[in-house]
Amino acid sequence: MNAKRFAAVALLGFALLSAVTLVARQVQRDVSARQLAEDDTGNAAGDGLVAYYFHGDVRCPTCRSIEAGTHDALQDRFAEELAEGVLRLSVVNYERPEHAHFATQYDLVAPSVVLVRFAAGDEVWSKNLDRVWELVGDETQLKDYVTEETTAALAFPMSGAALTEEPLP
Repeated sequence: MNAKRFAAVALLGFALLSAVTLVARQVQRDVSARQLAEDDTGNAAGDGLVAYYFHGDVRCPTCRSIEAGTHDALQDRFAEELAEGVLRLSVVNYERPEHAHFATQYDLVAPSVVLVRFAAGDEVWSKNLDRVWELVGDETQLKDYVTEETTAALAFPMSGAALTEEPLP
């Protein structure tokens, strides 16, 4: 009888811990989205697309090439959107303690480009452009990839409703 009671208490404790963990993860995700949605002054970015280049403390030549290719693609092909604030480029060190949660949130295992859509300051969609590592050796292909993904993300109509995990059309 003692063993049954112990098992029941242990199972109940496990279920409670699981529920608390799920709530904590959702709260962290909401906080992360709000932090990403704020500009350098802490003001909400509102609607728009942010292209984040996440990097670590060590910045190798390959990482810098990905950042430069992304920057050049956006500057060359989306100058108007950047000027209007519809598109922003932000560079974030995900190894700094205050940004470390982004590594988990966006499944970052290495420096990467992540496109994040915001509506009314809330994250509604994101996509890790993980092919940048495979294309870094070909500047044209890298820029074309970033351009294609950014164009698709910008073409999707804005709304306050959360988007699915599915890719944009």
